[in-house]
Amino acid sequence: MRRLASSSPRHLRERPRRSLATERCLSCAVVLVLMTCAVLAQADKTVSIGFAGPADLKAWTLDGGEWAVRDGCMEQTTTGSGWAFWPERAFSDVSVAVEFRAWPEGSGVKAAGVIFRSTDSQSFYGVHFDAKHSQVVLWSSPYVKGDWVVVKRVRQKIEENVWHAASVTAKGKELRVTLDGQEIISAQDERYADGVIGLYASQGHVAFRNLKVSGAPVRKEWKLVPKPYQIVCSDGGGGAYEAFPDLCRLKNGDLLCVFYEGYGHVSLPNEQLPKGGRVCSVRSSDEGRTWGKAEIVADTPFDDRDPHICQLSDGTLICNFFSYYAKGKRREGSPHPFEILTTRSTDGGHTWSEPQLVEINSPLAWACSAPIRELPDKSLIMGIYHESGAGAFGGTIKSYDRGKTWT
Repeated sequence: MRRLASSSPRHLRERPRRSLATERCLSCAVVLVLMTCAVLAQADKTVSIGFAGPADLKAWTLDGGEWAVRDGCMEQTTTGSGWAFWPERAFSDVSVAVEFRAWPEGSGVKAAGVIFRSTDSQSFYGVHFDAKHSQVVLWSSPYVKGDWVVVKRVRQKIEENVWHAASVTAKGKELRVTLDGQEIISAQDERYADGVIGLYASQGHVAFRNLKVSGAPVRKEWKLVPKPYQIVCSDGGGGAYEAFPDLCRLKNGDLLCVFYEGYGHVSLPNEQLPKGGRVCSVRSSDEGRTWGKAEIVADTPFDDRDPHICQLSDGTLICNFFSYYAKGKRREGSPHPFEILTTRSTDGGHTWSEPQLVEINSPLAWACSAPIRELPDKSLIMGIYHESGAGAFGGTIKSYDRGKTWT
């Protein structure tokens, strides 16, 4: 007999079964779609970073300062500076909202800061809310010639001891900053594309609360980069401006560092620092690994600055510096705006003599910015300079009586 051909329509015939590989590909595609949806959902989600108690501080990587979590806030509690990074999650496009408050104590800039797109502890964008100078600065690191890279700076009054609401938004190269509901900065920059967020305090006791972040998460490895330097003193008690250091190795092996201590580059007498800037020292007895507390070397009624130090062959220490006088407030009988002084120690820098004026037979005002040197014949030489509107030039003076008089 002949077998009859099937009369079933072609589309009703039995289809071949999918291969195992095909089934796996379809499963992977479904999983990929679900993962993509989850990431998109996560990108739209705002994360509130809690400050409920001390345990919440463990989520942060701290770099300097003295940080605490209390009363629903995260605080940098000194008048110095400190950085705090939140490496739990990295973002490309990101929005950060936070409230901050700067305490009035101290005489530094008292600035709160927001960090975003940080790739490590030395590379990021920062927004600097400076209460002292009434400014907000959008900036980026790494530092160039010891200073930050300013993206944009605006004048903005920031009241101390008041809570302010700040937000930072980065979308592609578009960067925006708002303060208390008003957009104050809009700029473009492409230095950093993604990274983690953080907070910082600069020269001030600053608190943060109600921190919220949202954005597009990315996989990003973040690390704390060791600083290529060590801070030997961040605040000697006069305003957290430490500058113009000089270092001397003593005969007993100690390192003695002298420096200018005040509230700014020029620290004339005021209510907070009645005698103005002063000369301080710190000591290390372990090759610079650790340093002691700041001690006062010289503090006249004027702005004492630019100190330098040397140890003579007999063990005597001499610190030379100059005093800068405010307008109308000079040393009695002085015709000059600044004058050179010295002070000496015979016990390794633990105690110092009353500062002695260096009398120079010249109608010009002279300053110093280099240490005294002892010559082979035991005489002393000091480099000095004069600066005025007519120009600047240098010179030297010598002493043949161990620094008591100079010619």
